[in-house]
Amino acid sequence: MARSDGRSSGTAECGAAAQPQPRAVTGRAVFVGLACAAFFAGFTPYNDIKVAATFIAGNQFPVGALFVVLFFVTVVNVALRKLAPRRAFTRGELLTIWTLILVSSGIPSGGLMRFLIPHIVAPHYHSNASNAWEANVWAAAPDWLKIRDPDAVKAFYEGYPRGRERIPWEAWTGPLFFWGILAVLFIAASFCVANLLRRQWVEHEKFAFPLVAVPLLLSEEPEGGHLLNRMLHSPALWLAVLLTTLLHTLNGLHLLYPSIPQIRTSVNLTEFMPSSPWNQIDWFPVNLHPLMIGLTYLLSLEVAFSFWFFFLFYKLEVLLCAIYNWQMPAALGAHGYKQFHALQSFGGALALLAWVLWTGRAHLRNVWEKATGSGDSRLAALGEAREMFSYRAMLVGRVASYGGIALWLFLAGGSAGLIILSLRLMTLARVIISWMVCQAGGCFSYRRPMARLT
Repeated sequence: MARSDGRSSGTAECGAAAQPQPRAVTGRAVFVGLACAAFFAGFTPYNDIKVAATFIAGNQFPVGALFVVLFFVTVVNVALRKLAPRRAFTRGELLTIWTLILVSSGIPSGGLMRFLIPHIVAPHYHSNASNAWEANVWAAAPDWLKIRDPDAVKAFYEGYPRGRERIPWEAWTGPLFFWGILAVLFIAASFCVANLLRRQWVEHEKFAFPLVAVPLLLSEEPEGGHLLNRMLHSPALWLAVLLTTLLHTLNGLHLLYPSIPQIRTSVNLTEFMPSSPWNQIDWFPVNLHPLMIGLTYLLSLEVAFSFWFFFLFYKLEVLLCAIYNWQMPAALGAHGYKQFHALQSFGGALALLAWVLWTGRAHLRNVWEKATGSGDSRLAALGEAREMFSYRAMLVGRVASYGGIALWLFLAGGSAGLIILSLRLMTLARVIISWMVCQAGGCFSYRRPMARLT
C-alpha cells in the first residue's frame, strides 16, 4: 500500500536503479566483432585493389562497420525480438561490435597496409638510371628492409603469367617481419597517446565526437514494444537511403556498362574559367557528397563554416598570386595545392598542438604526477577506472614504443637529428588528426572512380 510521504515509491525507485545493467562486452559481441573484423581484413584488399570498388574502410567513418550495425539492428534484432526477445543484442553489445570493427578497419586499408606494402617495394621497382634511387637512397639501407628478389619486385606490380600466380613468400617474409615491428610500435604509441588525452577531451572539454553520433542513434533501444527504434521509423531517413543507394548503384553500373546513363555529381568550376587569371585557380570542385552532407549536420556551426570558408580563402590566395604574378611553387606530393598552402597548414597544426597542450596543461600535469607517484592528495580524484590502462602503464608504454621506434630508425640508418624530427612529426600528426576526428569529424575521403559518392 502506497504511503503519502512517498517512501514506498522512493524504495521502488531505488530498487529499480539497483538492477544490474546489461553488460556491453559480452562473449557473443566480442566473437561477432572479431569475426567481422577478420572478414573485412581479408575482403578489404580484394575490394580495393582487385575489384576497385567503393572503399568499405580507410577513413575515420568506415561504411563497413556502419553496415554491420545497421544489419544487426534491422535484420538480426528484428528476428530475435520476434522469436526470442531476451536474446536480442543490446545497445552496448552493438557498440562493442562496431568498436571492434572500427578499430581494426584501418589496418588492411588506409591506416596501414594500403601504404606499407607498396612502400616496401616501390623504391626498387621505380628506380631507374635517371633517378638512381637504388644507388642514392637504398644503397646504405640494411638488407632486412629490402625486397632483394628482382622477380618478386616486378611481380608485385605486373603479376605472374596466368596459371603461374603465387606469392613469393621467400622474398617477402623478412621485410614484412621487420617493417611489421615498426607498425606494431606505432600502433602501441597511438594507444598510449589516446589513453593520455581521453579524459581531457571527453570529460573536461566534452568534444562533440560527431562520427560516433550515427552508431549511437542506430543502436538505441526501441520504445513501446516496437521492433525498430524511433530513428529507424522515420520515412525521411529511408527516403534518403533509397535515393542515395539508387545514385550509387546507377553510377557504379555506368562504370561497368557505359550504355547505362550516369548522374553527374561532380563539376570542376575551372572548366568554365578558361582564361587567366581564373584558370590559375586549378582544381575547384563542386560535388554532391551524400555522406558528407549528412555528417555536416552533426558538426557545430563554427566547424562546418570553417570547412568551406578556408577552402574559398585558399582559392582567393591563389587568385591574388596569379593576378600579381607571384611565384607559387607546387607542394610535394599534393596535386593541385601550392607550397605556401602546405606551410600554412603546417603552421596551423603547430598552433593547434600548442593550444591542446595549453588547455590540457592541468590534466597533463596531474597525469604525470599520477604516473610517477609524485603527486599529492588532490590526485585522489583523478581516477583511472575508465582508462584503457593506468597512467603509469601509459607512461611506460609510451617510452617503450617511442624508444623502440627510435632504435628501429637508428638500425635502419637514420641519423639522430632525423630520428628526433620523425618522432616529433609523428606526435604532431597523431594529436592533430585525432583532434580533427574527435571534434570536427575529419572524415577524409580516398577518392577513386567508383567511390566518388561515398
